[in-house]
Amino acid sequence: MKFLKSLTIVLFSTGILMTACTTNEEVNPGVAPELPPVASMTIDFSYFDGTNIGGRTNAASNWERAASVVGFWSTVLTANLTLPVAAFKVAINEKPAYDRDRGLWVWSYTYDFVGKKYTSELTGQLQGNEVVWKMYISEQGGFQNALWYSGVMKADGTSGYWLLNYNGNNPTEYLRIDWAKEGEDIGTIKFTYTLDGSAEYGSYIEYSHSSETDFDRTYKVYLSAYEANVTIEWNAETSNGHIMDSYYFQDVDYHCWDSDFMDVDC
Repeated sequence: MKFLKSLTIVLFSTGILMTACTTNEEVNPGVAPELPPVASMTIDFSYFDGTNIGGRTNAASNWERAASVVGFWSTVLTANLTLPVAAFKVAINEKPAYDRDRGLWVWSYTYDFVGKKYTSELTGQLQGNEVVWKMYISEQGGFQNALWYSGVMKADGTSGYWLLNYNGNNPTEYLRIDWAKEGEDIGTIKFTYTLDGSAEYGSYIEYSHSSETDFDRTYKVYLSAYEANVTIEWNAETSNGHIMDSYYFQDVDYHCWDSDFMDVDC
């Protein structure tokens, strides 16, 4: 009987130790995942912002048409991405803490933006070979703990996507961003309008760059309201480029401009 009691005590104690070890192993978080690049949420519209024409009022129609197509997306993204991008930029300089209860990393911080105070909680959770991201934002005296955007990134940080809600007061998905790195930089990024019921649902703009062609910058645009595909290409150094827009020009030809943004034959 004493032997059985001793054996029971030994087994019970061993079980406790094994459980404790297992628990410690399960909650060991390791190293926090690397944040996606800020550039995975942004696109450079500066070539079409109007300043490139140097104040000239006779900028020709081909470049102007390209600028108007890009302008729709510039307006959409500027209006609704400013705060989310600002919140993400703050996270870059914050140190995360591991939340053992939820099994994920948390970046939590407070900051001022356009005269208002905000609190953000960015979470990152490794799931297999991917990292799942979620950004919650609260506005002092306003919306609270709104899931503004979420996303998935390959664990090696080479590609991923974001799903963005309209704003803190209207957490309805309206935009998807797919991105992929080329070397250390973003090689391609695609913004797709996903707001249900909108005439622009399914519209997208995709930006890419390549050093292997004369026109080293490209926008591929789809305007769902017109079922129109548009390709815009230009040289970042010389500024000359062209546009193919079958809806506007009623043909499938390229329409070109020179380094002064004036119409020229292609």
